Amino acid sequence: LDGSPGAYYHRSAANESFADKWVFSLQGGGECVSEEDCASRAQGDLGSSLAYASDGSGQMSQFQYYSEEHNPDFWQWNHVFVMYCTGDLFMGVVTEPDLTNQWGWAYFSGGLIVDGVIADLQARSDLAGTPFSLDQSSIVIWSGDSAGGIGAGATVDQVASLLPDTTKVVAAPIAGFYWDNKYPYTGPGALTDYVPFGVGAFQGYYDTWKMRVPERCAAGLPDTPWACGLLNFSLPFLASDVFVIEMLTDSVQLYLHSGAPEYNNDTAAYVSSWGRNMTAALQTTVLGKQQLQLQLEKQQAGGVSSSSSSLGKTGLFGAACFSHTSFYYYSPFLADSPPPPLQLPVQGQKSLPSSSISSSPTGGGGSNDQDDYDVNFVFAFADWLYERGQLSSAYLADWASCDDEARVTFNPTCPE
Repeated sequence: LDGSPGAYYHRSAANESFADKWVFSLQGGGECVSEEDCASRAQGDLGSSLAYASDGSGQMSQFQYYSEEHNPDFWQWNHVFVMYCTGDLFMGVVTEPDLTNQWGWAYFSGGLIVDGVIADLQARSDLAGTPFSLDQSSIVIWSGDSAGGIGAGATVDQVASLLPDTTKVVAAPIAGFYWDNKYPYTGPGALTDYVPFGVGAFQGYYDTWKMRVPERCAAGLPDTPWACGLLNFSLPFLASDVFVIEMLTDSVQLYLHSGAPEYNNDTAAYVSSWGRNMTAALQTTVLGKQQLQLQLEKQQAGGVSSSSSSLGKTGLFGAACFSHTSFYYYSPFLADSPPPPLQLPVQGQKSLPSSSISSSPTGGGGSNDQDDYDVNFVFAFADWLYERGQLSSAYLADWASCDDEARVTFNPTCPE
C-alpha cells in the first residue's frame, strides 16, 4: 500500500516425494476503502512490508499446519504464505496511483503481488532445475482466509494461467464466500461504521483498487464486472476447482460488513435470517454448480459436448458457528451425511419457510450429540480433492433456529 515490495514466506517440502506439491495461503486482514483508513493502514504490517519478520513459520496454519497427525495429507508439502499489505483483497493492479482513485499515493497492487510471488518462485536459482521447482509442480492448493480467502477465489484462475498446463490448481478459500447482502442490521446497538460489501459498494472499490477480477466472470457479467469480486458471483464461471470453507453465521461479515455488533437477544433474529441467507447462497452457488457439473459429466459420457464442460468442480464445508476464520483440526466438526435439499436464496431479512428447513439446527447429522460430529475441514477437503469417496462431497449444516425462529442453535463443536 505504501509502495514497499510484496513478500512471502516459503518452507520447502520435506523431501523429493512431496517436491511437486504446493500449498499457498494468502494472509487475511480486512481492507481499506477511504484515504484516512488506508493512510492509517499504511503505517503497519497490513499496509507496508518494511517491518516484516525474517521467519514466517508462525504464520502457517490450516492446510500448512506442520503436523502429521492433524494434517496428514499436506504437512510435508511445499508451503508458501503470502503476506497482505495492500488492503485490496489481492485484486488491485495499480502501478501508478492517480489523484482521483488512489489519492496519488496508495498502491493497491495485491493482484500484482500474486503475479510477482509466482514469478519469483519460478525464477529462483535455488529451485530452478530441481524437483522442488514450482514449474515442476503437479498440484497447487491456492488458499487463504478472510481477505485472503476472498483473494484466493478471485485469483485462482489467474494463478492457473501462470503455471504449466500440467499443474492442477485448486482453490480452498476459508471465510471468503461473500454474497450480495443489501440489508444491514438496523436494530438496537447497530454499528454505523461498517464497510458495505454488496455489489453496489463493490462498484466503488472496483475503481479505487483498480480491481482485476476473474476474466470469465467479467465476460459473463459485462454490465457489473465488479460483482466478480464476490465469490457468490464469480464461482459459476471459474474454470478451477473450488472447495469453499465457510461459517454460516460469519461473525466478521456480520459486524464489519452488516453492522451487527455481536450475537445477543437483540441481534438473534437478524443473525438467524442472515444465516439462512448465507446457507441459501452456498446451496445455490456451490452445490448448484456441483449438480451442473454432474449433469455435464453425464452428457459427456453420452457423447454430448458442452461449452460449459470446462467448469471446475466444487465442494463445501459450512459450519453453523458465530465465528470467522476459526477452522482448526479440533473444531468445528460436521457429521458425515448428505447436505440438505437445495433451496433458493432469500431476500432481505425474511426467513425461509419453516417447512423447507431441516429439523437439525447444528449439523448434517441431524443430531445435537457432539459425538456424532467427526469430520473437520481438512479431512473433508482431502477426501474431496482425492475423490476417495469415504465422505460426502459437501458438508453443509442444516440451518434451523429454535421453535420461535428467532434464535440460533449453533454447532456444539464450534470454537470457543
